[in-house]
Amino acid sequence: MPNGLSVPMRRYLMLAVVIFFAAVQGGVNGISRLSDLRGAGSDVAGWMIAVDEASSFVAWLVCMAVIWRLVAMVRPPRIGWPVAIGLHFLATIPISLLHIGLMVLLRERAYALGGVDYDFAHGELLSEILYEYRKDAPVYFLLAAAFSGIQWATRLLPEGVDLANLLVQDGAVRHSIPVDRIDWAEAAGNYVAIHWLGQHALHRATLAAVEEKLGGGFARIHRSRLVRRDAVRRLETLPSGDFTVMLDDGTELRGSRRFRDALD
Repeated sequence: MPNGLSVPMRRYLMLAVVIFFAAVQGGVNGISRLSDLRGAGSDVAGWMIAVDEASSFVAWLVCMAVIWRLVAMVRPPRIGWPVAIGLHFLATIPISLLHIGLMVLLRERAYALGGVDYDFAHGELLSEILYEYRKDAPVYFLLAAAFSGIQWATRLLPEGVDLANLLVQDGAVRHSIPVDRIDWAEAAGNYVAIHWLGQHALHRATLAAVEEKLGGGFARIHRSRLVRRDAVRRLETLPSGDFTVMLDDGTELRGSRRFRDALD
């Protein structure tokens, strides 16, 4: 991925790849379905198969926007793994209903333009909904896994910066600290305290300058504190709206509610 691309652009490109493969898969399914029907002696019109696949694809595009947001909201460490998986499982039901509803609406309109009546359920509404749900639920989890990977990967990559190490001059000692080993950083007067692998060093810089160098793999949780996103293992929101995070090494840090969304 080119280093000059912003985090949003990286996400758009990755999403475009997912959507492209979904479109290709829909086209292949349509061709295969038409071939099977023709082989069985059916005289179904090709445009009907195209409408069926296109309507499902367009409906999934809408569902993708919802799933993307759900993945950002319902994910560890913000929520424990068992709860997150359970909530995503429950979300498959309304997402499937949304997909079915949009798909049927689009097909009815398209078939009407062709002078044909579209009957989704053929008198078996519940059976047809369950049939569609059995197909939709695995698709939901595949998309959720893909979106989770995209969000995770783009959070880790520095935006427009290719830094493997952060050079820190601490008195007479110069440290070359791997960025992916830095757990957190905190402003300390005219310095920034860099913490990594149980060690710490004072770097003469502003927190804003350090934040810019570290890139998108780090989040500001307080006006004077940064954490590496991937080091966060637990996040607890307090009644005041502030929050605490626990890092891999057991360190607990306080975050301000003003910066709560930075970890989403």
